[in-house]
Amino acid sequence: MTTPYLNRPLLPLAVALPLLLENIEAELADEKLEAADEQRLCRRAKLIRSLLGLSGRRPASLPTGHSGRAWSES
Repeated sequence: MTTPYLNRPLLPLAVALPLLLENIEAELADEKLEAADEQRLCRRAKLIRSLLGLSGRRPASLPTGHSGRAWSES
């Protein structure tokens, strides 16, 4: 018996993290988020940005959160 996650191909972090960040930014664009969900997503995005080495600078391709604050704030 194998587990389903073992059947998936492995992605390097350099590929997976930007995809995760893109999904988080899309979720943050949803104006119907509860405050707790928004805070959780902001913390998660900040962690992924730090892992990618994007701390302190914001690439032009990354949008701000739906509340308009800068991505590096949380």
